[in-house]
Amino acid sequence: MDAPRPRPPRLRALLWTALAAMLGYAALTLWSGAAETAAAMRRLGLSGALLALLLALANYALRFGRWQLYLAHLGAPVALRPSLRAYLASFTFTATPGKVGEAVRAIYLKPHGVPYAASLSALFVERLIDLAAMLLLAALGVLHFGRYAPLVALPLGAVLGIVLLFRSTRFRRWARAQRVLARAEGVLSALEATAALSRGRPLVVGALLSLVGWGLEALALHVILLALGFELPLTASLGIYGLAVAVGALSFLPGGLGGMEATMILLLSLSGVGVADAGAVTLLLRFATLWFAVLIGAPFAVGFGRVGAQVGG
Repeated sequence: MDAPRPRPPRLRALLWTALAAMLGYAALTLWSGAAETAAAMRRLGLSGALLALLLALANYALRFGRWQLYLAHLGAPVALRPSLRAYLASFTFTATPGKVGEAVRAIYLKPHGVPYAASLSALFVERLIDLAAMLLLAALGVLHFGRYAPLVALPLGAVLGIVLLFRSTRFRRWARAQRVLARAEGVLSALEATAALSRGRPLVVGALLSLVGWGLEALALHVILLALGFELPLTASLGIYGLAVAVGALSFLPGGLGGMEATMILLLSLSGVGVADAGAVTLLLRFATLWFAVLIGAPFAVGFGRVGAQVGG
Protein backbone atom coordinates (compact mmCIF):
# COMPACT_ATOMS: atom_id res chain seq x y z
CA MET A 1 0.00 0.00 0.00
CA ASP A 2 1.24 3.47 -0.90
CA ALA A 3 1.77 6.32 1.57
CA PRO A 4 -1.02 8.91 2.00
CA ARG A 5 -1.27 11.62 -0.65
CA PRO A 6 0.48 14.77 0.58
CA ARG A 7 -1.66 17.85 1.02
CA PRO A 8 -0.83 20.44 -1.63
CA PRO A 9 0.36 23.81 -0.32
CA ARG A 10 -1.96 26.77 -0.79
CA LEU A 11 -0.95 29.47 -3.24
CA ARG A 12 -2.64 32.06 -1.02
CA ALA A 13 -0.31 31.18 1.86
CA LEU A 14 2.68 31.46 -0.46
CA LEU A 15 1.55 34.89 -1.62
CA TRP A 16 1.17 36.05 1.98
CA THR A 17 4.69 34.75 2.68
CA ALA A 18 6.06 36.63 -0.33
CA LEU A 19 4.28 39.81 0.78
CA ALA A 20 5.66 39.48 4.32
CA ALA A 21 9.14 38.90 2.88
CA MET A 22 8.87 41.99 0.67
CA LEU A 23 7.84 44.11 3.64
CA GLY A 24 10.64 42.64 5.73
CA TYR A 25 13.22 43.25 3.01
CA ALA A 26 11.94 46.80 2.54
CA ALA A 27 12.40 47.38 6.28
CA LEU A 28 15.87 45.80 6.11
CA THR A 29 16.77 48.05 3.17
CA LEU A 30 15.65 51.15 5.06
CA TRP A 31 17.53 49.98 8.16
CA SER A 32 20.69 49.26 6.15
CA GLY A 33 20.22 52.44 4.15
CA ALA A 34 18.71 52.49 0.68
CA ALA A 35 21.73 54.35 -0.69
CA GLU A 36 24.15 51.86 0.86
CA THR A 37 22.18 48.91 -0.52
CA ALA A 38 22.11 50.44 -4.00
CA ALA A 39 25.86 51.10 -3.78
CA ALA A 40 26.44 47.47 -2.75
CA MET A 41 24.49 46.27 -5.80
CA ARG A 42 26.61 48.46 -8.07
CA ARG A 43 29.82 47.17 -6.51
CA LEU A 44 28.66 43.58 -6.96
CA GLY A 45 28.15 44.26 -10.65
CA LEU A 46 26.68 42.04 -13.34
CA SER A 47 29.60 39.59 -13.32
CA GLY A 48 29.41 39.07 -9.56
CA ALA A 49 25.64 38.61 -9.67
CA LEU A 50 25.88 36.11 -12.54
CA LEU A 51 28.58 34.13 -10.72
CA ALA A 52 26.41 33.93 -7.58
CA LEU A 53 23.44 32.73 -9.66
CA LEU A 54 25.58 30.14 -11.47
CA LEU A 55 26.78 28.75 -8.14
CA ALA A 56 23.14 28.44 -7.03
CA LEU A 57 22.28 26.67 -10.31
CA ALA A 58 25.15 24.22 -9.78
CA ASN A 59 23.70 23.44 -6.35
CA TYR A 60 20.28 22.73 -7.89
CA ALA A 61 21.85 20.46 -10.53
CA LEU A 62 23.74 18.37 -7.97
CA ARG A 63 20.69 18.01 -5.75
CA PHE A 64 18.55 16.97 -8.72
CA GLY A 65 21.12 14.27 -9.49
CA ARG A 66 20.75 13.06 -5.92
CA TRP A 67 16.95 13.02 -6.31
CA GLN A 68 17.25 10.82 -9.40
CA LEU A 69 19.63 8.51 -7.54
CA TYR A 70 17.17 8.15 -4.66
CA LEU A 71 14.19 7.34 -6.89
CA ALA A 72 16.21 4.79 -8.87
CA HIS A 73 17.41 3.12 -5.67
CA LEU A 74 13.80 2.84 -4.48
CA GLY A 75 12.78 1.08 -7.70
CA ALA A 76 10.85 4.09 -9.00
CA PRO A 77 13.04 5.55 -11.76
CA VAL A 78 11.43 8.28 -13.83
CA ALA A 79 12.45 9.85 -17.14
CA LEU A 80 14.71 12.89 -16.92
CA ARG A 81 12.33 15.47 -18.40
CA PRO A 82 9.21 14.91 -16.23
CA SER A 83 11.35 14.44 -13.15
CA LEU A 84 13.23 17.68 -13.78
CA ARG A 85 9.98 19.57 -14.42
CA ALA A 86 8.49 18.28 -11.16
CA TYR A 87 11.69 19.01 -9.25
CA LEU A 88 11.92 22.59 -10.51
CA ALA A 89 8.19 23.20 -10.07
CA SER A 90 8.50 22.29 -6.39
CA PHE A 91 10.96 25.19 -5.98
CA THR A 92 7.92 27.48 -6.14
CA PHE A 93 7.08 26.26 -2.64
CA THR A 94 10.58 26.61 -1.18
CA ALA A 95 9.33 29.48 0.97
CA THR A 96 7.27 27.18 3.21
CA PRO A 97 8.12 26.04 6.76
CA GLY A 98 10.91 23.48 6.48
CA LYS A 99 10.33 23.56 2.69
CA VAL A 100 7.52 21.03 3.26
CA GLY A 101 5.66 22.56 0.31
CA GLU A 102 8.19 20.87 -1.95
CA ALA A 103 6.33 17.62 -1.22
CA VAL A 104 4.08 18.72 -4.09
CA ARG A 105 6.56 16.99 -6.40
CA ALA A 106 5.12 13.69 -5.14
CA ILE A 107 1.75 14.72 -6.62
CA TYR A 108 3.38 15.79 -9.88
CA LEU A 109 5.25 12.48 -10.25
CA LYS A 110 2.42 10.14 -9.25
CA PRO A 111 1.05 9.99 -12.85
CA HIS A 112 4.52 8.84 -13.94
CA GLY A 113 4.35 5.77 -11.72
CA VAL A 114 6.27 7.07 -8.71
CA PRO A 115 4.54 5.99 -5.47
CA TYR A 116 3.94 8.65 -2.84
CA ALA A 117 6.03 6.56 -0.42
CA ALA A 118 9.07 6.80 -2.70
CA SER A 119 8.78 10.55 -3.32
CA LEU A 120 8.06 11.45 0.29
CA SER A 121 10.83 9.23 1.65
CA ALA A 122 13.33 10.67 -0.82
CA LEU A 123 12.24 14.18 0.17
CA PHE A 124 12.52 13.41 3.89
CA VAL A 125 16.03 11.99 3.52
CA GLU A 126 16.95 14.99 1.36
CA ARG A 127 15.93 17.36 4.12
CA LEU A 128 17.76 15.36 6.77
CA ILE A 129 20.98 15.13 4.76
CA ASP A 130 20.76 18.79 3.74
CA LEU A 131 20.47 19.82 7.38
CA ALA A 132 23.49 17.68 8.24
CA ALA A 133 25.43 19.29 5.36
CA MET A 134 24.51 22.75 6.63
CA LEU A 135 25.67 21.87 10.11
CA LEU A 136 28.95 20.50 8.74
CA LEU A 137 29.46 23.78 6.89
CA ALA A 138 28.57 25.58 10.10
CA ALA A 139 31.24 23.52 11.85
CA LEU A 140 33.79 25.35 9.68
CA GLY A 141 32.53 28.51 11.32
CA VAL A 142 33.60 27.10 14.67
CA LEU A 143 37.16 27.76 13.49
CA HIS A 144 36.11 31.40 13.24
CA PHE A 145 33.63 31.56 16.15
CA GLY A 146 35.07 28.98 18.55
CA ARG A 147 32.84 29.81 21.49
CA TYR A 148 29.70 28.93 19.49
CA ALA A 149 30.71 25.27 19.02
CA PRO A 150 27.76 23.88 21.07
CA LEU A 151 25.30 25.62 18.73
CA VAL A 152 26.63 23.38 15.96
CA ALA A 153 27.45 20.19 17.84
CA LEU A 154 24.05 19.63 19.46
CA PRO A 155 21.82 19.84 16.37
CA LEU A 156 24.37 17.93 14.26
CA GLY A 157 24.32 15.13 16.83
CA ALA A 158 20.52 15.11 16.71
CA VAL A 159 20.50 14.77 12.90
CA LEU A 160 23.03 11.94 12.96
CA GLY A 161 20.97 10.24 15.66
CA ILE A 162 17.86 10.36 13.45
CA VAL A 163 19.78 8.83 10.54
CA LEU A 164 21.01 5.99 12.77
CA LEU A 165 17.48 5.50 14.09
CA PHE A 166 16.01 4.98 10.63
CA ARG A 167 18.83 2.59 9.77
CA SER A 168 17.99 0.43 12.77
CA THR A 169 16.12 -2.79 11.98
CA ARG A 170 15.07 -2.92 15.63
CA PHE A 171 13.29 0.44 15.26
CA ARG A 172 11.46 -0.69 12.12
CA ARG A 173 10.49 -3.95 13.85
CA TRP A 174 9.15 -1.93 16.78
CA ALA A 175 7.20 0.34 14.41
CA ARG A 176 5.53 -2.64 12.74
CA ALA A 177 4.52 -3.98 16.15
CA GLN A 178 2.60 -0.82 17.01
CA ARG A 179 -1.12 -1.19 16.39
CA VAL A 180 -1.65 2.23 14.87
CA LEU A 181 1.31 2.02 12.53
CA ALA A 182 0.62 -1.61 11.68
CA ARG A 183 -2.70 -0.50 10.13
CA ALA A 184 -1.04 2.27 8.18
CA GLU A 185 0.82 0.22 5.60
CA GLY A 186 1.55 3.36 3.60
CA VAL A 187 3.41 4.87 6.54
CA LEU A 188 5.39 1.67 6.97
CA SER A 189 6.22 1.62 3.26
CA ALA A 190 7.59 5.14 3.59
CA LEU A 191 9.55 4.07 6.68
CA GLU A 192 11.14 1.16 4.80
CA ALA A 193 12.02 3.42 1.88
CA THR A 194 13.59 5.96 4.24
CA ALA A 195 15.67 3.20 5.81
CA ALA A 196 16.85 2.07 2.37
CA LEU A 197 18.16 5.56 1.62
CA SER A 198 19.86 5.92 5.00
CA ARG A 199 22.59 3.35 4.38
CA GLY A 200 25.31 2.40 1.94
CA ARG A 201 25.76 4.09 -1.43
CA PRO A 202 22.64 6.31 -1.30
CA LEU A 203 23.69 7.73 2.06
CA VAL A 204 27.34 8.34 1.13
CA VAL A 205 26.76 9.67 -2.40
CA GLY A 206 23.73 11.69 -1.30
CA ALA A 207 25.67 13.28 1.56
CA LEU A 208 28.61 14.16 -0.71
CA LEU A 209 26.34 15.72 -3.35
CA SER A 210 24.55 17.68 -0.64
CA LEU A 211 27.76 18.94 0.94
CA VAL A 212 29.29 20.00 -2.40
CA GLY A 213 26.02 21.52 -3.64
CA TRP A 214 25.35 23.61 -0.56
CA GLY A 215 29.05 24.42 -0.36
CA LEU A 216 28.81 25.98 -3.82
CA GLU A 217 25.83 28.06 -2.73
CA ALA A 218 27.75 29.10 0.38
CA LEU A 219 30.57 30.12 -1.94
CA ALA A 220 28.13 32.64 -3.43
CA LEU A 221 28.25 34.47 -0.08
CA HIS A 222 32.05 34.56 -0.31
CA VAL A 223 31.84 35.91 -3.88
CA ILE A 224 29.47 38.69 -2.80
CA LEU A 225 31.67 39.60 0.17
CA LEU A 226 34.80 39.78 -2.00
CA ALA A 227 32.99 41.87 -4.61
CA LEU A 228 32.03 44.35 -1.88
CA GLY A 229 35.59 44.50 -0.56
CA PHE A 230 35.32 42.25 2.52
CA GLU A 231 38.11 39.68 2.65
CA LEU A 232 36.83 37.15 5.18
CA PRO A 233 38.48 33.71 5.30
CA LEU A 234 36.69 31.19 3.09
CA THR A 235 36.00 28.98 6.12
CA ALA A 236 34.28 31.93 7.81
CA SER A 237 32.03 32.56 4.80
CA LEU A 238 31.10 28.89 4.52
CA GLY A 239 30.49 28.62 8.26
CA ILE A 240 28.37 31.78 8.43
CA TYR A 241 26.21 30.58 5.55
CA GLY A 242 25.81 27.07 6.99
CA LEU A 243 24.90 28.30 10.47
CA ALA A 244 22.49 30.97 9.18
CA VAL A 245 20.62 28.53 6.91
CA ALA A 246 20.54 25.86 9.64
CA VAL A 247 19.02 28.34 12.10
CA GLY A 248 16.47 29.35 9.47
CA ALA A 249 15.56 25.71 8.79
CA LEU A 250 15.26 24.83 12.48
CA SER A 251 13.05 27.88 13.08
CA PHE A 252 10.37 26.26 10.83
CA LEU A 253 9.44 29.72 9.60
CA PRO A 254 8.47 29.92 5.89
CA GLY A 255 11.73 29.73 3.97
CA GLY A 256 13.59 30.37 7.21
CA LEU A 257 12.61 34.02 6.73
CA GLY A 258 13.75 36.22 9.57
CA GLY A 259 15.83 33.64 11.40
CA MET A 260 18.29 33.18 8.56
CA GLU A 261 18.66 36.90 7.86
CA ALA A 262 19.07 37.88 11.52
CA THR A 263 21.69 35.16 12.09
CA MET A 264 23.68 36.11 9.00
CA ILE A 265 23.68 39.82 9.82
CA LEU A 266 24.78 39.06 13.39
CA LEU A 267 27.63 36.74 12.32
CA LEU A 268 28.80 39.09 9.56
CA SER A 269 28.85 42.02 11.97
CA LEU A 270 30.83 39.93 14.47
CA SER A 271 33.31 39.30 11.62
CA GLY A 272 33.95 42.98 11.08
CA VAL A 273 31.38 43.75 8.40
CA GLY A 274 29.42 46.92 9.14
CA VAL A 275 25.79 46.36 10.08
CA ALA A 276 24.51 48.28 7.04
CA ASP A 277 26.80 46.34 4.70
CA ALA A 278 25.85 43.06 6.41
CA GLY A 279 22.20 43.83 5.70
CA ALA A 280 22.97 44.58 2.05
CA VAL A 281 25.00 41.37 1.69
CA THR A 282 22.18 39.33 3.21
CA LEU A 283 19.61 40.87 0.85
CA LEU A 284 21.76 40.18 -2.20
CA LEU A 285 22.37 36.58 -1.15
CA ARG A 286 18.70 35.86 -0.47
CA PHE A 287 17.70 37.18 -3.88
CA ALA A 288 20.44 35.06 -5.50
CA THR A 289 19.36 31.86 -3.72
CA LEU A 290 15.87 31.57 -2.19
CA TRP A 291 13.94 33.91 -4.49
CA PHE A 292 15.92 32.87 -7.56
CA ALA A 293 14.72 29.31 -6.91
CA VAL A 294 11.11 30.47 -6.53
CA LEU A 295 11.30 32.39 -9.82
CA ILE A 296 12.75 29.36 -11.62
CA GLY A 297 10.05 27.07 -10.29
CA ALA A 298 6.98 29.25 -10.88
CA PRO A 299 6.65 28.72 -14.68
CA PHE A 300 7.00 24.94 -14.27
CA ALA A 301 4.37 24.87 -11.51
CA VAL A 302 1.95 26.81 -13.71
CA GLY A 303 2.69 24.38 -16.55
CA PHE A 304 1.35 21.44 -14.58
CA GLY A 305 -2.17 22.56 -15.48
CA ARG A 306 -4.90 20.92 -13.42
CA VAL A 307 -2.55 19.91 -10.60
CA GLY A 308 -1.17 23.44 -10.51
CA ALA A 309 -4.71 24.78 -10.31
CA GLN A 310 -5.45 22.48 -7.38
CA VAL A 311 -2.33 23.71 -5.62
CA GLY A 312 -3.52 27.22 -6.15
CA GLY A 313 -6.89 26.54 -4.52
